[in-house]
Amino acid sequence: MRNASFAALGLLAVMSVASAADDIGSIEACMRANVPRALQVKIFEMVATDRSGGTRTLSGRLYGRLDENRIEAMMRIEQPPDMRGASYLVREAEAGRGEDMFVYLPALDKVRRITGGMRDSALFGTDLSYADVRQIAYAFTDDSLRLERSETFEGRPVWVLSMSPDPDNALRFDRVLAWIDQQSCMVIKAEFLQEGAVRKRFSGSTADLAQSGPHWHLTRARIDDLQQQTHTELIITEVLSNQELADRLFNPRSFHLGP
Repeated sequence: MRNASFAALGLLAVMSVASAADDIGSIEACMRANVPRALQVKIFEMVATDRSGGTRTLSGRLYGRLDENRIEAMMRIEQPPDMRGASYLVREAEAGRGEDMFVYLPALDKVRRITGGMRDSALFGTDLSYADVRQIAYAFTDDSLRLERSETFEGRPVWVLSMSPDPDNALRFDRVLAWIDQQSCMVIKAEFLQEGAVRKRFSGSTADLAQSGPHWHLTRARIDDLQQQTHTELIITEVLSNQELADRLFNPRSFHLGP
């Protein structure tokens, strides 16, 4: 399950955009504008399945907010006991300066900054990676973003976008395709390609779209690593939007201490 990636955290949901024009600027602005001011996922589960069928379940909480129009997100694991307190923080920097990523593992009792090739490493032994949080949570904001086409997915109109990650980030994927539901503006499906072949896939269903106030989120999604023949299911319950969140949850010196 190593060197896998993730396209979830698109749970930083979005509002209806039926009137948005079919051009990349409008779509990108819509996705970006629909990120809630603050968000708390009171319970999430990640069920990781290895190639032999063995499973491991992690559960915890997720916090996200907009700070001066920049997205910050923090994930904290509460179960199983040997992972309790493991935490991950990603903070979007100023335009053109990427993002800052930090991880805390209780066994090491140390906060580590994630740089270079580490960004494509598996997150807490699942089919997620640190790098993919940016690609979806930041609503695919990127200079290489292109609108490939419009089509239908599960009977609903979607936009298909493509993005070419910055080669300087040392990621193993050279192209990403994302299917964006036009009603909710959510990423419903994404494929991560390497040398033209799909190596990893994120998939959700429009049937699993739900709302917290005016904002949409997926209640279930799945990440498949097609090379390793592993997968991780993400289950989201009780999402609260526009809640006041303490600054310490997004501070690299204190995020791992929790709420």
